Order: sequence, then structure tokens, then C-alpha cells
Amino acid sequence: MARYTSAMNAQGFSGTRRPPTLNIPFSDGDMQAVIAGARRVLDEIGIGCASPEVRGVLASLPGVRASGERVYLGDKIVDAILADSKAATPAAQDDPVTPFKINAPWCCLQIADVRAGQVRPATSQESARAVRLLEGAGATVQVAPVACGDVPPELRNLAGLRTVLKHSRSGCTLTNPPLEAEIGAAVDMGAAAGREARAFIMAMLSPLRFDTLGIEYFIRHRQQAGLRLSLSGNMPCTGATAPLHLPGTLIQSLAESLGMAACARALGEKGTVGHVRCDPCDMRSGNYVIGSPEYHLLDMAARALYRTLTGNTMRGGAFRSMAKFPDAQAMAERSFSVLFQALQGARAFGAAGQLAMDELFSPEQVILDCEILRNVERIVQGMEWSAAADGSAAVDEAVALIRAGTQAGHYLEGEETLSKYREFFYSSNLFGYGKLEAWVQHGAKQILAQAGERVAQIVDSMPEYAIAGDRVREVDLVFEKAARQA
Repeated sequence: MARYTSAMNAQGFSGTRRPPTLNIPFSDGDMQAVIAGARRVLDEIGIGCASPEVRGVLASLPGVRASGERVYLGDKIVDAILADSKAATPAAQDDPVTPFKINAPWCCLQIADVRAGQVRPATSQESARAVRLLEGAGATVQVAPVACGDVPPELRNLAGLRTVLKHSRSGCTLTNPPLEAEIGAAVDMGAAAGREARAFIMAMLSPLRFDTLGIEYFIRHRQQAGLRLSLSGNMPCTGATAPLHLPGTLIQSLAESLGMAACARALGEKGTVGHVRCDPCDMRSGNYVIGSPEYHLLDMAARALYRTLTGNTMRGGAFRSMAKFPDAQAMAERSFSVLFQALQGARAFGAAGQLAMDELFSPEQVILDCEILRNVERIVQGMEWSAAADGSAAVDEAVALIRAGTQAGHYLEGEETLSKYREFFYSSNLFGYGKLEAWVQHGAKQILAQAGERVAQIVDSMPEYAIAGDRVREVDLVFEKAARQA
């Protein structure tokens, strides 16, 4: 094996690795091979299914057979899913000036308290403020951004629902599927707010196993009035629950996604395949990792597979970082993740303010994420070469501008500068580009402190409640009744 040396070797990298290679772009032939591999896996290996009831439902589909505790998918059902997946995906407009959008995170477990410099459970008030902050920043909130840590654990699912029903414009999603005893309260709370409660049910576990408990729950409650259930999953972890082998991890992930689509069809739901996940496992910590270099390499492969499956560019992305606080690691990983995804066509970025996978929410990080997004949007917009129609005219134009600037000694008053300055330079709401002396004279305020001030400004500008006062009271009454019965 060839040897190479670099500055990275001093940081503990092996000197016996192969010279680095990065296959960009993946060819359509590579991705067609992945699809062929997924077909083989589904037909030869199948998907584990411990529930006779679920096996029976799946076996009702054409091209699906059950044997023992495994279910096998043939070409007939796979062909139907792939055809519908391509037809169902709206064509993405590869317009570099498409506005970028920030999206909310899933529910995080704790909050980063920047003032105290600690991580701790959030209060219900802080969870509500997080909703108002995200909506004030332009995100659509469906689930509580951070768990309400000031209520008993058995009430946190309903407390999160109460938060989004009262404080968001359209939120209605529970963090977890409601327990049997919670369903009535969830339905009643949604009705009190004039919305329908929602929950996602995991349908697939890696490697290649249906989550039969989740599917059986879905079957029992899918007709429940006032509660909309959706099937969700899978999250294969490369190196842990999927092969540490690039074709292998893509093939398994696609096979699981096809299996999940088949399950949805068997249950009367829409069953198509879009994004296929492949996220790495850090063998040193045993942790599921997002935002690492390996995460982005796998994500790049998954986006190539999406193009082959749907014929379109995947527009969704996310802020990714395993940082435990809104710090230098968070900014570095999140800046790179958004830029790398944006250069591949992503335009809407979720997980704003979410850190350490989904363990931590930071209000200040939401503000920083907005700045990251604006920086990346400016990069993706690029620069105009010249307004002139052809190369020789552009050169004539340049020479004339240089002649005028040379005569004046600067270009500050030139027509090009005055007419294009605001368009060319984006103006940051947070980052400063002035001189150090001016920054010191104005109090030398740190970025996190400025972000905190911006958080307060946005939250204070938003209405406290998104629903009418009588509905607020009704939601609270339903929650209080559930708390007494818990």
C-alpha cells in the first residue's frame, strides 16, 4: 500500500493510508448498481418481521412473500415503488438565487444556558420562547424545540404538544407517539386549539427489521379521530447497524426504505422513497455522529442516489454538529455542513439551534445559524462576470474602469461601485467587519452576547400566543386534567 505524508500525520493520522480519493460526482451507473443491490437484498435476504399480523398485511401486496419471520419483496412491488417515487417528487429548480430557508429542529432534550455556562433542563417558558424565536426567524415549528424539563417525565410528551399548540402558528406534533393513556388528552388538546394532533411512528429498524411494535400501534390507532399518525424511519448507522462499506451501506439503507414504503402501501398510506440516510458511527465513543467529515461524504452519496431515484436535486439540508455548546466547534461544523449541502443544491435547512445530535437546544445558536445561512447564500449566489455580452467588450469595459480609477486614485465614487455596492456586499446582522479599535471603543461585545440580545429582540416582537385566549385556556384545562390523572 502506498505511503504518503502530510501535516495531518502529526495529529495522529496513519502514515500508511492510501492517497485520498473523492469520487465526485458519483455516476448514475454507480447508483443503478445500488438499486440492483437493494433488489437482491430484498429478494434474497428479506426483512425481519416478528409479528404474524404485520407479515399478513405485507404479504397482501403483489410481489411480496412471507417465509418464517422474514418478508421478501420482489421486482413487482419494487418497480411500483420506484416508479411512483420518481413521479411523486416535484422537480427542483436549480436556480442559484432561490431564497434559502431556515427550518426548526426536532425536540431537544436540554437547553444551553449561555449566561450560566451550563447545560440544563429547559423550563416550559423557555420551550415557549424557543417556539417564538424560531418563528420570528422565519422557521415553521411543528414540534416543541426543547423538552419541558419542569414537568414530570410522564407529562413531557403532552407538555410539548401544549407548547406548540399555544405558541406556534401551525404546530401540532407530539415528540413521541402518545401512550394509550395519553391519546384522549392529545386529541382533546388538539381540538381545543383547533388543530389535529400528529405523531410519527417508527416502522423500520436497522439492520433490515420491521419495528413491529410501532406498526401494530399504527394499525390500532390509525382510524383515531383527531390524531394523525405517519410512518417514519429508518436511521442506519454506517459501521454499527449498516456496513462500513460504501455500496453496502447505501444498498441496505435503500432496501430498508423500500421496505418501509411497501409497509405504508400495505396499510393504505402513500409509499414512496426519497431521501436515503447513511450516518456514521464513531467507534471511539460509540455515538451516532452528524456533522463530521464522514457524515458529509455519506450525505453526498445519499444525495446522488436521490437524484437517480427521483430525477431531481434534493433541496433539503440541515445544520449539523456534535458540539455540546454554541462554540467554535459548532460554528465550524455547521458552516461547513450548510456550505457543502448548499453547493449540492440544498436550499432549506432544518435543525436550527440543535446541537449534539438532538440532545441540546441553543437560542443563541439559532441566531448564529441565521448568519451562517446568509453567508452561504451569498456564496452560492456567486458573482456576475460582466454585464457586457461578449469577452472583448468586457475587457474594453474593464480597461475604461481602470483608467478612470487610476486617474481618480480610487474607485469609491465610480458608477460601478455606487450602483453595485449594496448588491455585491451582503450586510450582516451580527458579524462585524470593522476595525479592532472601533470594536473595542464600542464595548468589545462578544458574538454570543450579541446573539443573546438578538434572541430577546425577536422573542419580544412575537405575540405570546398564536391562538385565541379562550383556546389557550381550553388547552391548559385539558393538560391540567391529564396531569391530575397521571
